[in-house]
Amino acid sequence: VASGAVVMALLLGTAVGGLAGMRGGWTDRLLMRALDVAMSLPRVLILLAVSAFWGVVPVWGLIALVGATGWFDLARLVRGEVR
Repeated sequence: VASGAVVMALLLGTAVGGLAGMRGGWTDRLLMRALDVAMSLPRVLILLAVSAFWGVVPVWGLIALVGATGWFDLARLVRGEVR
């Protein structure tokens, strides 16, 4: 579960951060504001809400949930390095 979530977070964070850093302009502003909104929500709250809605979470769902909420900081870091 951990390896799959880290790989997913790595791919998402690198893609979004790299795109924002390379394109710049309105693309950078749009992606970073969307990232600000995503980072303003507590990760644990998102995970609890989705798991409560889903009921029993399968392994692939857990990997997707943790990976989809774990890339925010990495995207900021990649964007800064690319810029």
